[in-house]
Amino acid sequence: MIYLFEDREERKRQFLGGEFNHSLIQHKPFDCADSKEMVDYIKSNYRDAAAVLLHKSYEFGNKGITIDSVKNGFQNALNIPVVLFSGGSNSNLIREGETITAEINSGVMYRNLTCFLDDYQTNGEVCIPLLVYGKNYRLNQLLEMQAKIYSYVFGRKENDEITQTDKRHILKISRAVTDNGLIDDISKLQNWIEERLTNNNPITVLLLLNQIQNLINKYQ
Repeated sequence: MIYLFEDREERKRQFLGGEFNHSLIQHKPFDCADSKEMVDYIKSNYRDAAAVLLHKSYEFGNKGITIDSVKNGFQNALNIPVVLFSGGSNSNLIREGETITAEINSGVMYRNLTCFLDDYQTNGEVCIPLLVYGKNYRLNQLLEMQAKIYSYVFGRKENDEITQTDKRHILKISRAVTDNGLIDDISKLQNWIEERLTNNNPITVLLLLNQIQNLINKYQ
């Protein structure tokens, strides 16, 4: 079950174009009286939760309960992703230990919600990247990585060589791709960069960008 904590029903209807009902979405009040009892409360009341979608300004009945405490409570009690969404958020995947979760723009989340739920219903697994990036979530993650690397090397000549400092920035950008289905391909790209520079085989800007494009072509 996916639990949705949304206290602005009108906004939800606006994004979804009307009323929205799905057998896997559950709305349930969070009435924990004491934050010290939260883990036990969650285990008792939300044991079937596979993921939680939580609006960042959601107001709980108990003023001592906060968004962060609820997020941590679900993660500690059930080890499940808690996605925070709001109209002012950018959409980003976040790896927390072995769990992939996200902060996401409200419009993006609601736009991808139906395909996210249908995929969960079909496969029995929660795919947070699909909620963030839509049906072409793997390709879209790679395109985002490509755009960030393009931005980093913008203004450089094609035959300029990638330095060790460049390598650190580029590897950091690539590590933001957290989808399990892309891990092997991202690792191959990272290893290619590491091995060439370790063996003093230069990587030009053009060669790097072509290597990334070849990876993207696999998913187009």
